[in-house]
Amino acid sequence: MVPNVRPVTPQPLVRVLPTFPSTAATPPAAASSQYVARISPANPGDRYRCMLPGCNVAPVNVTSIAFGDSNTTNFLSGVSNWYERLQAKTVNTKFYTYQYNNQSIGGTSVVPAFNSNGDNLQYPIDAKLSQMTNVKVGYIMLGSNDAWRGVEVTSFQTYYKQMIDKIKASGKVERLVVMAVSPMISPFNCIGPSCWSNAHNPQTERVVPYNQFLSSIGTYCASISYNCSYVNSANGILANSTYINASDGIHLLNVAQDKIATTMYNWIMTQNFL
Repeated sequence: MVPNVRPVTPQPLVRVLPTFPSTAATPPAAASSQYVARISPANPGDRYRCMLPGCNVAPVNVTSIAFGDSNTTNFLSGVSNWYERLQAKTVNTKFYTYQYNNQSIGGTSVVPAFNSNGDNLQYPIDAKLSQMTNVKVGYIMLGSNDAWRGVEVTSFQTYYKQMIDKIKASGKVERLVVMAVSPMISPFNCIGPSCWSNAHNPQTERVVPYNQFLSSIGTYCASISYNCSYVNSANGILANSTYINASDGIHLLNVAQDKIATTMYNWIMTQNFL
């Protein structure tokens, strides 16, 4: 006798895919060959659930722009600036590609300053914003020229906030990185018998308090609902002639430039740019 057996309806096999942290810069190594990024309108942080094949998407293009002075340009033959070095470090992957736009101008400052010809040496942020296209990241590294000129800390704070306000209002920079004012050594770009640094120390009287203000810029950014933050890009740069050009005391040499590039690369690797 055959016992009564209740028929069983076959169920489709369901494969449960593992999930990975949405904040990770890259997927776990073991999964990197099996997963590709997915951009989901419903859940933009869901990056690594998509199994190959059939879910290939274009990598996210991380566009950026640099607003800086001569320390973000190749001011001296044989010296390559940190932004170029950063570009060399950020190799395109199937998750991200990178684009760089260096709009730095030597001699420029945060606060209005005028040369002997009456030219305003303030960084022309309005013009640069009007000319640029939208980017995911903006980098500001300014303040060295303000320091050696002896610009008051309160003025520096006021005009720096105004620059951030303008960048936010443009709607063209998704997130902004405020970078440290780099260390300076004697002669502090002192170019005449009556220059400010003959009677003062721009490093202790200006660079240090400037950076104290910048390090708390996140509070101001939060108050205006803008995604901007401070990165101590001067970390590891020593105040000596190995890092800083001894002839003027403010221009950064290759060792210092690479320190900045490494710091900013490490920052990029912690970010989710979806």
